[in-house]
Amino acid sequence: MIQLVAPREALILGLMSGTSCDGLDLALVHFGPGETDWSLEAFREIPYTSEFRSQLLGAAEVRLPDVSRLHAEIADETARSVAAFLRDQKRPDLVVSHGQTLWHAPAPFGQAGGHTLQLGDGDRLSAHLKLPVLWNLRSGDMAIGGQGAPLVPVADQFLLGRHAPLWLLNVGGIANLTGLGLDGELLGMDVGPGNCLLDRWIEYRTEGRMHCDQDGRFSSAGSPDLEIVRVLVEACSSEAGCSLARERFDLEFLLGFLPADGSLEDGAATLIRVTAELIRRAVERTQLKA
Repeated sequence: MIQLVAPREALILGLMSGTSCDGLDLALVHFGPGETDWSLEAFREIPYTSEFRSQLLGAAEVRLPDVSRLHAEIADETARSVAAFLRDQKRPDLVVSHGQTLWHAPAPFGQAGGHTLQLGDGDRLSAHLKLPVLWNLRSGDMAIGGQGAPLVPVADQFLLGRHAPLWLLNVGGIANLTGLGLDGELLGMDVGPGNCLLDRWIEYRTEGRMHCDQDGRFSSAGSPDLEIVRVLVEACSSEAGCSLARERFDLEFLLGFLPADGSLEDGAATLIRVTAELIRRAVERTQLKA
């Protein structure tokens, strides 16, 4: 059994695969003895193949034996990516991987019953790498009453807390905000779909030839339908600050608002405006001590 200790210094490899399922981010960070003593030693993004990405995006619809197989395959794929990354780097003391979200259903704040499922077997990854692996972080957070996502606010506070007051925005598959206030105040919340609806729209209208609105090519050429924006914003809003799951915003949900044969460009512009409006509302309704 590998036992973790709390050294004065540590080299830690963090792994991140978000709700867009487009690849794996790897960050090798050195932490020194001081609270603000850290440095990014190396970073790389390794894209997933189209076939592997399709497996991840469709995982919620497959049979249990296939889920079990994918749980192992994600660990194997992650191990190969990590091994390639570490060929030119020092071996870390610890690897941290939250896993790939298969299903995420948090309970409203103050209520029990939330649950989440992350794929990517950390024990298998540890055996491949012969390194300790800290994993399944979302489940750990929910077990003690958290929402399981977003997880990044804790890191935001550690890295940037001295610059408070400050808002930090991450627009991934789901858009989320971190608020850093004075006196150590920390706010973290999902605000609604970031790129997930736009990605689904692009994939649907291009029949899978494209997976995203690269460089805003389509959305910048279209005009948003403001009435659809208004209705979609209400439908997409996070309830009582709950964490949001990509699975909530599937193609069936999307086509309940956008006409299936509507303009590709106008649809993309509409979805961009929805995300922007959700972010604006979240900032305006949340009080941050300044």
